[in-house]
Amino acid sequence: AYPEGEDLPPIHKNVRDLRGALEKRGFTVTEGLDLDLPGARALMERFVAGVRAAPPEATVFFYFSGHGAQVDAENLLVSAHVNPKSPPAALLRGSMTLTQDVIGQLPHRPAGLTMAVVDACRTSLVSALQSDGLNQVEAPPGCLIAFATGAGKPAIAPADDKRNTFYTGSLVKLLESASDEVTFSDLFRMVKTDVQNTMLNHPVVLLRKFAQFPFIAENTQVQRRIAPLAEAAAAAPPRFGNELEA
Repeated sequence: AYPEGEDLPPIHKNVRDLRGALEKRGFTVTEGLDLDLPGARALMERFVAGVRAAPPEATVFFYFSGHGAQVDAENLLVSAHVNPKSPPAALLRGSMTLTQDVIGQLPHRPAGLTMAVVDACRTSLVSALQSDGLNQVEAPPGCLIAFATGAGKPAIAPADDKRNTFYTGSLVKLLESASDEVTFSDLFRMVKTDVQNTMLNHPVVLLRKFAQFPFIAENTQVQRRIAPLAEAAAAAPPRFGNELEA
């Protein structure tokens, strides 16, 4: 729920459909819709408390869908009722930050798997002269961060509450249809390819022109399959790989 002219009709469907797909994969979901900043912070506190109480092998999945922006090198998750076209100072006061308010609050679990998914624009609010090296996202150990689009780029949201955004539509589709043997790392690469192919081959010329190229920053040390953990015979062997950015 953003100010008039800035609303994003697909968001409720995004959350509803992703919740269903995650629950089928064995996740317990904490959900919030149309939250102002205090509400978002309170929900995040509850979510973090749940993560801390979960077994160390639990898989953690954070998801945000809404307006987003970049101020300096920080990704902002714009709260409900805040105009995304506000000046940078006002946006900073009305948004959570991905680095401090999300990744920084979640317990560090280097041997586990924590994912943060951001389906939002990443348009820059600094001048081109200031944006060199903008938003070089580094995932902490045990973490995978997936963005619906590249740094400084928009994400497309249909003006239809019965349709998903392109990124979440692909994510839900592949969560529901992919083999249980697929790892989350591979899943997000499949989503990236699916979004690119869908938009680059879309019949609407404008959508082809603004096709999204999702971005992944990964620093995981285990490979976790998308099958519910209780159904997996055994986790894949630990993998001590280099941090990847795609």
